[in-house]
Amino acid sequence: MIKLSRAQEERDDEYDELRPFPTFESFRSHVLETVERMNAALLGSDSTWPGVLFLEVPDQGLVLGEMRSLAWISEFEKRDLAARLLPKRIRTSRADRFCWVMPGWQTDVDPPRECLILILGEPYYTEALVADVIRSDGLPKLGQWRGPTKRVTGIFADPLARALLAKPRRRRRGRTGSSVVPVATAKRVKTATGVSSVRPLKPSCPDCGALIGESHRPGCDVERCSVCFAQRLLCDCPGHDSLAAAWSGEWPGTAECRALGWWAIRLPDKGWRPCPPGTPGAIEDLNRLTFFRQAGYDGLYDELD
Repeated sequence: MIKLSRAQEERDDEYDELRPFPTFESFRSHVLETVERMNAALLGSDSTWPGVLFLEVPDQGLVLGEMRSLAWISEFEKRDLAARLLPKRIRTSRADRFCWVMPGWQTDVDPPRECLILILGEPYYTEALVADVIRSDGLPKLGQWRGPTKRVTGIFADPLARALLAKPRRRRRGRTGSSVVPVATAKRVKTATGVSSVRPLKPSCPDCGALIGESHRPGCDVERCSVCFAQRLLCDCPGHDSLAAAWSGEWPGTAECRALGWWAIRLPDKGWRPCPPGTPGAIEDLNRLTFFRQAGYDGLYDELD
């Protein structure tokens, strides 16, 4: 963990006081208010949300980075939007935070429910909130927000979170005053050679409690889709095999990373970078695996380098 000097901490505190939203909570609250106002302005019982990208930009506050209809969008166009267009908006604006708003369906209930999904992020932290879309009396209304869901990943969440790291910055202090720690940190057993050994298997899923070999419970934020490999909670792919995505005793994808030799270590002021197996402090590079599965090529670090 990086220890900031007193002068660095004072400069960070001064910068936070000048930010449009000094805390992530204030950013989230402002976004939710904006989304509620926009939803109230929808006209017609068949109105649906487009995909909307909000950005927190220095000296400008909350700005609209992109808005486009997601109706009838092809899979290629969807991936191009997620992997190229939206990250480019974040990099060119030098945004500090983002919120991606998109319509969706919750398919683990019968009948499926229409919902609105918000993915919010700042460097080294991403979360998601979901609200049902209610159309009982005509105009669409939003139900109670559920979440935030932590450890968010997926076709939109991962590229947008990576795009934030293109802006050079020191690790900022967390909301409780401590240094921000990546979500993927975990205790590892060190061997005499400094190589990290495999962690013991966990008998049950840390979110839903499913035992090894059992399917995850509905609403679990650990389960990954067997079709698109994104977080199952935030996707609606037909053909998902819950047994293929059953809890294996460790975080989804870690075994695949070890088999491929994909490890990563966090470098000061640069974020996560690939490293050889056995590097002290390295962990399985789940971000690289997710990008490879969804984009079809190993290019996670191309734009950062």
